[in-house]
Amino acid sequence: MQRRCTRRHDRPISFAGARAAGLRWLLFVAALVVASGCIERRLWVRTEPAGAHVLLDGVSVGRSPVQVPFSFYGTRRLDVRAPGYRAVTRTLRLRAPWYAWPGLDLVTEVLWPWTILDRKEVHITLEPSRPAPLEPLVERAETTRAAGRLLALPPPQPTPAPPGADAP
Repeated sequence: MQRRCTRRHDRPISFAGARAAGLRWLLFVAALVVASGCIERRLWVRTEPAGAHVLLDGVSVGRSPVQVPFSFYGTRRLDVRAPGYRAVTRTLRLRAPWYAWPGLDLVTEVLWPWTILDRKEVHITLEPSRPAPLEPLVERAETTRAAGRLLALPPPQPTPAPPGADAP
């Protein structure tokens, strides 16, 4: 007496069944890719007064208030300049949040279905520039002029014009 096995895993798999299973997996992976979120990283620079020229790592990014997208965390150089104000240079340390740590970033950037906004803000108050006092500058000029007179050099001789330079 022969027993017939009817369990599912003992049945031969047909080509159509394998194709349907493969198609389901393909749809699942496609749904993950389409539904996957990402991390939007933005650096917001605000200054007092507004309208100052902002440079990030030596590259002009616009006038404040400005938002700059960035891809990588780490140390960045921020320069802010405005006419009539002293220039400000700062070193920014952009630290990665917990969801951007290696390993977890795979989940949050690929598998997480929503967008995460990582917003770093910097506020800089510019100080008005003060003109340099003229008294020390005038004193240095007088000292240099007196030292030049002590050299007693003859005045420079005029250089003759090359022949044919006067002819029109």
